[in-house]
Amino acid sequence: MITLRADEIWPELLGSLTEPVNIVDAEDRVLGRFTPDPERIQRLYADVSHLPDAAEIERRKHSPERAVTTIELFEHLLSLAQTDEDRENLTGHIRDITERHIKDIIEQK
Repeated sequence: MITLRADEIWPELLGSLTEPVNIVDAEDRVLGRFTPDPERIQRLYADVSHLPDAAEIERRKHSPERAVTTIELFEHLLSLAQTDEDRENLTGHIRDITERHIKDIIEQK
């Protein structure tokens, strides 16, 4: 097998992947497939001590504390955004989620 050393950008990008992904060219032709190392994925997710157990999840589901929706979270982050790029990004997320909600409501009728 040939081994290619990734440049400065690729390790960050590829290191964030947890499932196989096709790599395509500008015309969407598949050049190859990147498959993350299963041992690395297992190491990443081996420590679950910081995650709540099933009893805690149930307690939180039935807690009287009000949960925050994703849109509310993004709107709060939008109020804190300091760059135009961040504001545009958050506004896009809010728009996309709103459109999905509207689509779901229409499909349920």
